[in-house]
Amino acid sequence: MALAAFAAQLCRPATRASERTCFTAHVDLLIRQLSFLNRSSYRTATAPDPYSRRYLLFIAGLVSTQLQQVLCSLAARDIRRAADISNGTPLVRCNGLWREEMSDRLVKVSATQMSCGWDIDTNLSNAESLVRKAATNGANIVLIQELFATPYFCKDQREKYFELAEPVHDSKVVKHMQGLARELGVVLPISFFERENNVYFNALVVADADGSIVSHYRKTHIPDGPGYQEKYYFSPGDKGFVVSDTEFGRIGVGICWDQWFPETARSLVLMGAEILFFPTAIGSDPEPSPKSRDQWQRTMQGHAAANMVPLVASNRIGKEDGETCSLEFYGSSFIADHTGAIVEEAGEIDEEILLHEFDLGAINAERAAWGFFRDRRPERYARIMSM
Repeated sequence: MALAAFAAQLCRPATRASERTCFTAHVDLLIRQLSFLNRSSYRTATAPDPYSRRYLLFIAGLVSTQLQQVLCSLAARDIRRAADISNGTPLVRCNGLWREEMSDRLVKVSATQMSCGWDIDTNLSNAESLVRKAATNGANIVLIQELFATPYFCKDQREKYFELAEPVHDSKVVKHMQGLARELGVVLPISFFERENNVYFNALVVADADGSIVSHYRKTHIPDGPGYQEKYYFSPGDKGFVVSDTEFGRIGVGICWDQWFPETARSLVLMGAEILFFPTAIGSDPEPSPKSRDQWQRTMQGHAAANMVPLVASNRIGKEDGETCSLEFYGSSFIADHTGAIVEEAGEIDEEILLHEFDLGAINAERAAWGFFRDRRPERYARIMSM
């Protein structure tokens, strides 16, 4: 039955016995439609009085609005509570679906974006301010952009910039943000320029909510092109992909150019990541070319959808002048849900903080139900190991 006709039938007064029988059948159909997505966690009981006006309006409203969003995959925008008319049990609308409340897997993530100058202390202070504001609004995990302590120096090949690198245990950036994570009780992926002996890395550590460092990652994919000459500064990472067990879930973090490779996201999720984070520095190209913003977002939206995990990307903003070129960073930081839909998005110019809450328990159940990982055929993927 067409959804509009279904809703119209439900909105009719149920006066005669035949209409009540028809209405009961429609209610049963609705419940089946809601429960087939995940039979173990969706409500299957009808209300004690399915003919009451309140229940009728509740069901009609659900059909005409929420169910359309479910079937069209247009929901997953927020979490809102509702009352189950049958017994008053709290429900939670998570990812567009009405579920019984899961109390211990709700995680609020945040993406931030800001401009950066050559005063490192000012940059650290600005980043700290964004993290504090996000934490005040309930954020559990806050993502700051790539190499946020300085401008993006890879526009030029200049040996003086190697002086910016620090060993991980002596890094001013790491120590400052580590203390902030401890103070606020939040998880912080911290991007920094690392030196180990005579080798340099574009690196990141994850500070857990108690301030402890739970993982250390070095960027795997290193770009080299006009305005983004990272191979001059950074060696390829030697630690492989890393998943971090934190107080608020298992997270996987890649760095900027890593985000363009589906292998990054798939590897992290195969290792158990429940949310993906990508700190980024991307903007205009020195040479005329199509703007990459939309493709940049769509690429990561695909990672989120194909792996059925939320994804958070933070980019910088502002124009930065180098010696050989200038780059205009276009912000547009965003949060995508596990279907790939962008649920929060920043603009291209202003400093912003994005926040969104996910029910990781519900998402994990849906991922299992879809069978993406059950139906993988690794023995058929040998070609992916070749150049």
